[in-house]
Amino acid sequence: MVDLLALRVANRFLRESAAIGDPKDFLREFEAAVLKLTQPPSKVEAAKELFQKRLDVELAASREEWTAYIQSQIPAEKQAFKDASDVAYNCLFAVTQGSARIVEPGHKLFLAILQTYALPPALRKKVEIASRTYLKKTQSRPKVKGRSSGLEYIAFYEKFLLLINAHLTVAKEAVVKGKAHAEEGAGATKIKAGPFTLVNTGGFSEKQMGDVADVMHKVASLAQSSGLGAVCYGEVQVTNTISRANVLAFYLIANDEMFVRANVKATTDTVQTVLHELGHRYEKKFLTNSHGTPATLYRTLEGQEHERTWGPKKKVKMAEPGDTLEAKGKTYVVTRTVPGPGLKGYKVLLTIKDKPGSSATVPLDTFWEMKGEKARDIDADPEYIGFVSDYAKRGGPTENFAEMFSYYCMGRLPTLQSVPFEALVFGTGKTSHMRTVHRVAARFLFVRL
Repeated sequence: MVDLLALRVANRFLRESAAIGDPKDFLREFEAAVLKLTQPPSKVEAAKELFQKRLDVELAASREEWTAYIQSQIPAEKQAFKDASDVAYNCLFAVTQGSARIVEPGHKLFLAILQTYALPPALRKKVEIASRTYLKKTQSRPKVKGRSSGLEYIAFYEKFLLLINAHLTVAKEAVVKGKAHAEEGAGATKIKAGPFTLVNTGGFSEKQMGDVADVMHKVASLAQSSGLGAVCYGEVQVTNTISRANVLAFYLIANDEMFVRANVKATTDTVQTVLHELGHRYEKKFLTNSHGTPATLYRTLEGQEHERTWGPKKKVKMAEPGDTLEAKGKTYVVTRTVPGPGLKGYKVLLTIKDKPGSSATVPLDTFWEMKGEKARDIDADPEYIGFVSDYAKRGGPTENFAEMFSYYCMGRLPTLQSVPFEALVFGTGKTSHMRTVHRVAARFLFVRL
């Protein structure tokens, strides 16, 4: 089962972390960032020699001999060790702090290369592998196992520097050897998919590109039939580079770029994810806010969610004492369901079967999802109120708008959510009859396409 929440959290990072442009500009930016992290080689080598010499003496000496050696050092030797230690810590900080500083230029560089150039297969593979290093910010730190932390800090730095310089070499080669993507002629890497143009950034087969085209045709038909087809235009980069983050599709707001993973199928989840990303495009490019804002829409849904959870006619299914949950090879038994902190929802208290005194807690909606039941059955309840998904609730106004956009295009947005959504987007709500026609048409299109 696809973890849509995880996918969308990853999407959100990607949307906020990059903007695509000229690879040559990004190459200069990335190279400058690498140079800033690079420590003076002569100082690094001198520090390594000193640390290794001290380590050799320590390993060969008894405890008493080592203590005597340290106490006999003259001021110049102590200063040399202090200077070497400073170099080692600078190397450590170059990785732990500097690695976060090269994520953005590295991410932009390698996405821009794939967006701009058709590459020889072997070189393209190297670019794809390099790009995965810059998907997220990390602050890794070596686990010191030996006696000389200084040596290990420097080794940690040298391994990191070797990697990013290898990436720099790959990027330079790609900029030199890459050929611009083209729609016509031998080796054409662009194909039309309705109002979209798909860019084959990974040398994908005709079948793979056909699968992506199928997704985009469905997306365009659903958006257009909903009156929201303005978002259907431009190039869509079909790529492998986002596979480690398990992202189906994402939208870069800063440069109005769409990316879709190459191995997608035209399933409900995939189409909805792409529509969600186009919802961000709609908010950024087409929403005038003359009839409200995503924030006011979110507050409306917050009110509905409170009524759904706490109102006199609340529609939240409770977990009952004695209900069981299977997870990670263990059987959990419900003891009771109680309000969560800040009245944000309910949580389920559990104990592990046959383990007295054990305890665990899980949000109520998560409990039902883990049991394979829908916590939010928007399709079956004609009077459903509240957020359409947990991610809409947790993600704030922008993510809620994109979720509602996708559900609306697919004809799945319940009536009590459709009215405020339409008021925000169109300025007036549709009649009940028009909404029914839209819902039926959307489902017909999805089945038939």
